[in-house]
Amino acid sequence: MEFTAKPARSILVFFLLLSVTGVSRSNYLNVTIVFLCAAAFLLVSLLLSFRMKIEDSRLSYVVFIANLKVYQRTVSPEDIKKIKFKRAGWMKKKVVVKMTKGFNWRVLHFEPETIYRELELYANSEEIPVIKTNNYCVLEK
Repeated sequence: MEFTAKPARSILVFFLLLSVTGVSRSNYLNVTIVFLCAAAFLLVSLLLSFRMKIEDSRLSYVVFIANLKVYQRTVSPEDIKKIKFKRAGWMKKKVVVKMTKGFNWRVLHFEPETIYRELELYANSEEIPVIKTNNYCVLEK
């Protein structure tokens, strides 16, 4: 099954507008350069999207910047050290897939919400250690 996520756009758009306003009102070159760098970073952040696919015995994670694939990795259960279920904020669930080598995967704001249950079933079927924080268990109820 395939799941997708995009970062929170509203706050990024707000900060992008602030940085563009700062560029237009700045009289100093150094300040303008800082605002332009911030605007470029925010623009790239707005174009980010993530895709995770749970297949038979594999997990794949892809990061896109405006339909341009910048990172892709497919792992087998042997490459995963553990899967940790946490709480993010008041009512959001978060999963961190800890790898033996390479970057850990952060699973947050993915749609549909069934990804958390699917990851738990995947971990149980592949005998991957699962850690659930107390705060996460509160959200499951």
